[in-house]
Amino acid sequence: MSIDIRVPEPIVGETEDKLVLAPPRRGRPPAARIISLSILFLMILLALAAPAITPHDISEQSLLSRLQPPVFAGGTYDHPLGTDHLGRDVFSRLLFATRTTLFIAFAGVFIGVVAGTLGGLISGTLGGWADQFLSAVVDAQAAVPTTLVALTAVALAGTHPLVLVLIIGFSDYYRYARIVRGQVVALQGRSFIEAARCSGASPWRIAMRHVLPNTFSPVVVLASLSFAEIVVLESSLSFLGVGVQPPNVSLGSLLGEARNYLISTPWLAIFPCVVIVMITVAAATIGDWLRASLDPRSRT
Repeated sequence: MSIDIRVPEPIVGETEDKLVLAPPRRGRPPAARIISLSILFLMILLALAAPAITPHDISEQSLLSRLQPPVFAGGTYDHPLGTDHLGRDVFSRLLFATRTTLFIAFAGVFIGVVAGTLGGLISGTLGGWADQFLSAVVDAQAAVPTTLVALTAVALAGTHPLVLVLIIGFSDYYRYARIVRGQVVALQGRSFIEAARCSGASPWRIAMRHVLPNTFSPVVVLASLSFAEIVVLESSLSFLGVGVQPPNVSLGSLLGEARNYLISTPWLAIFPCVVIVMITVAAATIGDWLRASLDPRSRT
């Protein structure tokens, strides 16, 4: 006589006295994430294609066509977003300004990540007086506003685009240094670190092969959040006249040129403001999403 033993299927659903055995399915990504990714991808695509799609040269002037309105306000399709006070095409200048600002932001984030990660690894690995010295430098820079540091450095080193990129990058490195150093110190007593040390691995091999990969998640999250702040920092410097200089153009320099025409031609300031807000909000939203995805403590 055979006995038929059947295993009950997992129960999916919420009940008062039964355990839910099937894991919950993750829903679709929220619309805000998709929109943010689409906006940032579109901005990058337009910035890369700017030399091919701009209808006019950014330095081409026509005083007879100065301060023309956008096409939706009665302007012509030859200048879809109107012209500025020197008759230059606003659409062309806006594309190249977005290109410059994004390049400076990406380069600044890259420099900050590299410098901060190396500084944090050196500080946490060496310890002793080297750790105390580097920590004091990081704390001193963190105590001073980033904009003030950038303004002072630009005043001393000049406004060359390469100098500006280096200043913006190094002005933000201390955040990465703090995070990486904290990760190095926290991982010192872990079993896999002790196993690597007992096998004869040098401290630098342990730092590069075992510690550095564990800092990837927090560094990526911080880089995505810092990207928006660097865009605002570059725009602030260029608005004040110590950032990108003519004939180059950035979103901040467009705002600086438009501040004298806010009453008569407000669109000159509205267009770069809209682009700055779109980039910063999209980058911040992506950063929050990455933080929620990569941080195990934030998972539900």
